[in-house]
Amino acid sequence: MISCHGKEECLYKLKSMKKLIHKTAIITGAGKGIGRSIALRFAEEGAKVAIWEKDQNAGRQTADEIKNNGGTALFVPCEISYAEAVTEALTETVQVLGNPTHLVNNAGIAHVGTATSTTEEDFDQIIEVNTKGLFICLNKVIPLLVENGGGVILNLASIASRLGIAER
Repeated sequence: MISCHGKEECLYKLKSMKKLIHKTAIITGAGKGIGRSIALRFAEEGAKVAIWEKDQNAGRQTADEIKNNGGTALFVPCEISYAEAVTEALTETVQVLGNPTHLVNNAGIAHVGTATSTTEEDFDQIIEVNTKGLFICLNKVIPLLVENGGGVILNLASIASRLGIAER
């Protein structure tokens, strides 16, 4: 229940309410770029944010910024292409922040190269992170979401998947 005096005050209070209060979001690749921006925005809206990031400095910086702005954040070092790492990250997230309500699969790697210049090792790494990592996160988090009545999953991908970009 919102207590206010007059239509304008009520509208202001509704607009300024945090939309993700009592929610827990896991955001992969939240140390930099789009993932970092998503993490900061979720925290601004009141969510507790788990930052799953393999770059420890970047992940810590994002978590520290959220905390310094009054939010709740947990940095968990995680290489999403390894099921054990995701299981450990999920266990720590649940223990510290509670059950997730949101999963943002943002982590991904880009590669510049053509079919003839890309090495098999480079290609394997792209598949490991961008495809297998996303699958592992879904595989581990969905059962918790279902068990707890549902949730939200956002799977992000590069615009390069829809456009013809040279050497991509």
